[in-house]
Amino acid sequence: MNTMKRGPSIGNLKVIATALCLTLTAIGCGGGSDSGPCATIGKSNKIAGGESCSDGQSNVVLVLSSFGNRVEECTGAYVSTTAVLTAAHCVSSRPREVLVASKGFLRNGVSIAIHPLYDGSIGSPFDMAILKVDKPITSAPLPVLLSTSPSVGDEVVAYGYGTDQNGREALARIQSGEAPLKATYSVYDGYRDAVVTIRSTGDGSPCPGDSGGPVVGRSVSGTYGIIGITVSGPNGCSAQAGRPVSLASTQSQGAIAFISSNVPDVASN
Repeated sequence: MNTMKRGPSIGNLKVIATALCLTLTAIGCGGGSDSGPCATIGKSNKIAGGESCSDGQSNVVLVLSSFGNRVEECTGAYVSTTAVLTAAHCVSSRPREVLVASKGFLRNGVSIAIHPLYDGSIGSPFDMAILKVDKPITSAPLPVLLSTSPSVGDEVVAYGYGTDQNGREALARIQSGEAPLKATYSVYDGYRDAVVTIRSTGDGSPCPGDSGGPVVGRSVSGTYGIIGITVSGPNGCSAQAGRPVSLASTQSQGAIAFISSNVPDVASN
């Protein structure tokens, strides 16, 4: 969203990331169903009133960035086995350390590439960054959708580790036995100047901490791929129908060129 979710102190960074990684590996949490929003990025796999993804996902990640005496949280997605796509505003202040945690994987960030046209403005169409990690993951990355573009009214799915409608963060959800990753259906509402707008159906909407999280649409073959990443929306957390959220499109020529130049082996469909 407009800013990253402020998280725990720097001393707890690795403790929390490790807890997330191990908990996701050890248990199947929350609700979820084979036909719900969690199922769109893999059968094994609420943003504000959405659905808790029961098994977690190894390719949608919690991004923990340390800035001196504070840690801030965002979401991202592996688009290759060593590269995570996230929002530029999550890492543009050059954090001292970045950890990436998901089901079964805890990785250290080793380099950050920020879209050269990102100007720091809220809702920028170039609010995207590529974070390289120290070791590859062994599961499949989440593809970027290139074969088709959604039409207005099409259903899309947003993912994130941000706060829920009750104000609980990912760690609090882990401690209460819920899955920290959330998913919700939204509606595609158009594309202008490389910015995509999606709107809540009343079932859920991205919240603080979901910045950088992937939003996926259906490909021509029926599989799902990333159409954009969450970058801004209204303050707070609500599932109110019609609530708009802005995405940096991953289907614009500028985005495709940036991603492919930094991730030659990017997954796509």
